[in-house]
Amino acid sequence: MEYFLGAITSLITLIVFNRFSIKKVNKKPTVVKNSQAYTFDLVAPFIEMIEMTIEVPLRSQASKHYEESFLRILFLGDKAYWIKNHTLYFAEAMNGQVDEDTVSEVDTMGMDKVELEQTIYIVEKLREGLANDFGHPGNTQF
Repeated sequence: MEYFLGAITSLITLIVFNRFSIKKVNKKPTVVKNSQAYTFDLVAPFIEMIEMTIEVPLRSQASKHYEESFLRILFLGDKAYWIKNHTLYFAEAMNGQVDEDTVSEVDTMGMDKVELEQTIYIVEKLREGLANDFGHPGNTQF
C-alpha cells in the first residue's frame, strides 16, 4: 500500500509541475533563407582564398592567337632552340639573331645521356607556362 501511495503522489506532483511550468508557445517552423545571394555570401570568403592560391590562366581567342603566332626561342650559348609543329629545332645564333641557314632538327636518337638531359631541360624551358603541351591524345583544350 505504501508503494501505491508513493506512486500516486509522484504522479500528481508531475502533473501539477507539468501544468504550471511549461508555457505553451505557438512555434512556427523556422524557414531557412535559401537564395543565390545568401549562398554566395556564405561561400565568398572561401572563393577568395581559392583564387589567391590557384592561378587559372585565362584562355581567350587573343591568347590562343598569340600562342599560335609567336615562337618561343631559347638562346643557350651560341645556339637557339625552338619547337615548331611538335619538332625541336636548333640553329646557330649570332648577336641575338638566328642564322636561318643553319636551321636543323634535333636528333635525339644518337645522343648520349648528358646531351639527352640537356635536351630535356631545353624542352621543359620552352614548354614552361604553357597550358597545353599536347602530351596526351585525349587532351582537347586548345
